[in-house]
Amino acid sequence: MNYPLPRPDKLAAMDLAPLYYLTNFRSLLDWVGRRYGDLLSAEEQHFLSAFAALAPHAQALLVRVIMRPRPLLRVSTLHYAEIAYCSEALATLVAGGWLSADPELSLDTLFSLATKAELLADADAFAPHTLSPRQRKAELREQLSEAHEKIEEETFAHEQTRAASRQHVQVP
Repeated sequence: MNYPLPRPDKLAAMDLAPLYYLTNFRSLLDWVGRRYGDLLSAEEQHFLSAFAALAPHAQALLVRVIMRPRPLLRVSTLHYAEIAYCSEALATLVAGGWLSADPELSLDTLFSLATKAELLADADAFAPHTLSPRQRKAELREQLSEAHEKIEEETFAHEQTRAASRQHVQVP
């Protein structure tokens, strides 16, 4: 069956329940579990049962995060009127391993997430006194990339020296 999608101007006028997305997600998981439960892997079955065991506000936040277009997001953007205990839900999801609170970020990812002001405030650790607020974000990225590469080279050289020293002993 083909169902026509509502026009964008009609979508705004639709009255949706505040947690419609959670209701739909639960319905989907329930249907998959009932219909294909015997075909699901142990990991997939665990997902179904672990998700069902989460508190409703944690379930709602997880579904909201899953629906985001990017896998990384800023905690400061996690404000939803329909989720009463957003910070507690976030703590629950991090503690349960559903979300990672401290992911490793590449320089490209950092630049896509951070504002220019944030980059300037934090960049002093990488390139002290070399960055200017007048620089464009692309120029900042280039300069920080060079500083980042230098730090990585120094770290690699230090780790190689430490590894080599562990392979040798000294007689006193």
